[in-house]
Amino acid sequence: TGNVSSPRHTRSTSPRTPNQRKTDPAAQKKKSLIIWSSVAATVLLLIGFLAVTKISGQRARDHIVALANSDEPRGTQDDITKAVALLEDSGISPAIGNSARKVLSTLEGNGIEDQLIAELQSTDIHQAKLGIAKALAARNHTQGVPAIISAVKQAGNESAKVELLQTTARFAGAR
Repeated sequence: TGNVSSPRHTRSTSPRTPNQRKTDPAAQKKKSLIIWSSVAATVLLLIGFLAVTKISGQRARDHIVALANSDEPRGTQDDITKAVALLEDSGISPAIGNSARKVLSTLEGNGIEDQLIAELQSTDIHQAKLGIAKALAARNHTQGVPAIISAVKQAGNESAKVELLQTTARFAGAR
């Protein structure tokens, strides 16, 4: 008996495991298209989010600069929060920082001083704390002294403590 060649013998004789499936090229193409579409949609959403964030950040900066350049700036507690957020950003320009500090010192409106104290108590950034403490002193808002003293106690180094303490001296000199 010799080797008889038949169609039955040309197929693979190894048993197929459950994980081995026939791959349909159309199904593979559809799966790849879904994956790439999902990746592209995610990237586009991320780019959109970053663009909106950048635009809103620019609007906030422009608004604070406009308030700082106003003769009699009037605003809200939200404007104080925006100005403090700018001071917390280490990447801002000195001009923007000056505008933010000016707004903290000169903005008029309901609850402004209370918002300054709340921001002083909540920020962890020294430059923001110092800007707020100086603004409270410029306003001669003595109710802010306990919050400034608390910030002094929490300051991480001696020079930060001294800078914050110097703002309280302004209250003693104010009449």
